[in-house]
Amino acid sequence: MKNLFLLFFLSLSSIVICQEKGHTIYTKEGVTYFTKKYSTHKDDISFNSNKKRQNIPYSQIDKIMYTGKKENQNFTKKYIYYSEEAGTLMIELVDGIASLYKRSEIVVTGAGPMGPTTSSKTSFYVKRADEKIAVNIGINDLFKSYKKTSIDFFSDCPKLVSKLENKEFKKREIEEVVVFYNENCTN
Repeated sequence: MKNLFLLFFLSLSSIVICQEKGHTIYTKEGVTYFTKKYSTHKDDISFNSNKKRQNIPYSQIDKIMYTGKKENQNFTKKYIYYSEEAGTLMIELVDGIASLYKRSEIVVTGAGPMGPTTSSKTSFYVKRADEKIAVNIGINDLFKSYKKTSIDFFSDCPKLVSKLENKEFKKREIEEVVVFYNENCTN
């Protein structure tokens, strides 16, 4: 009976430990790390795992999965290039032949009596699996047209282009656009 109780207790404790909130970092080499938090730097991230300091270059990261206390707090981040030279960690909203990513950044908006003023800027990027550089789709961007950029990006799917031209999909429905493309426009 003691052995049965011990086995039950050990299996229950392992379930509780697995549900701990934090970041699981997956490398391209297949190594997995768990950490409560990490810091981003120019070329890598750093974190503590098993009481040891680790630094991993972005080029070696496959993905970072965050597990929160609630299901709706979970997300995946990947290092995505938005130009030939530059990239950043972005939240993956849709994964598929075409993937959708959300990039949040703090931008300086001016100078005030107490120092610089900042605001948060969110951009959305789309990328096909075989492409290196993601395209800013033009949502929340003063210098890009969402309609033109999305029609150009999804030009290989006349059915979706027609829906975009007829405004059947709005800017706020970009996740649905990418899902539609993955389900109806790829071989």
